[in-house]
Amino acid sequence: SLLCKVSSGFPPSPSLQHHRQITTINHHVAPPIPRLPPPLHMSKLDDENENDNINKKKKPLGVRRSLFISTSLAIITNLGLLYAAPPGFRRIPIQFIAALPPRASDSKMISSGSNAKEWGLWTADPGPRGVFLHDYETDIRTTTTITNNNNNNNKMAPAGWKFDENDWWLEEHGIIMESPTFPLAVGRYLVTGGRWVTTVLEVEEGGGRWNLRDGTLYDVTHLPCRSARYKPKGGGIGSPSMARRGDFPVKPGAVMPDVDGCDKVDYAVLFVIGVEA
Repeated sequence: SLLCKVSSGFPPSPSLQHHRQITTINHHVAPPIPRLPPPLHMSKLDDENENDNINKKKKPLGVRRSLFISTSLAIITNLGLLYAAPPGFRRIPIQFIAALPPRASDSKMISSGSNAKEWGLWTADPGPRGVFLHDYETDIRTTTTITNNNNNNNKMAPAGWKFDENDWWLEEHGIIMESPTFPLAVGRYLVTGGRWVTTVLEVEEGGGRWNLRDGTLYDVTHLPCRSARYKPKGGGIGSPSMARRGDFPVKPGAVMPDVDGCDKVDYAVLFVIGVEA
């Protein structure tokens, strides 16, 4: 979920009374924060799409700005959620949970489950470290192969992370990301989707039980962030080379595109803005 325009992507801030009715964990709401000017990179994605077939020069890593970071600015600007942490929590730089809804369930209805072992965590924004699909051949595929303990053939991305051709990630603008760390550690997290609900996610010892104190998984999902995990079908040739660039960007809340020759699993993205003190 990288490189998104956030200045107009969020609904107006709710009244303080409405906010207190829905979001019970934040007892102290920061005063409104002056709207920040949009980050300089926000217009770059459209320009890049238009010029993709004209300008094939290598883009510096710094241009690969992330939706995760952009939406963090939107949270600060529109909701002020990061100014205070509730008792028992401390504020942290934003981290990102890759959450997999329980099988055959609706994220709009569930607030607990037993599959936290299938959830992962990016402790830092993977966006600026990612690789666009149109750079896959030069930036990843033709790099030196590294064989890991599972005999998977890994390639090295320019930012230094390992790309596993048998297990790889995409976000909604067609950027290949490094995998999050699995499983999500036991503990309590202050999570939000950058909309109306900020609450506590608790991951329990053993078994992968998790529960939200308030709201549902959908309520704390950041909808513009779309992410999916792709694995080649049994011995197949599915890879980022098979992805259709015309399928991107993906609309907020929509499912990620299929890639020929791959099985796909969609993950929700939750912002972590605090942890247990």
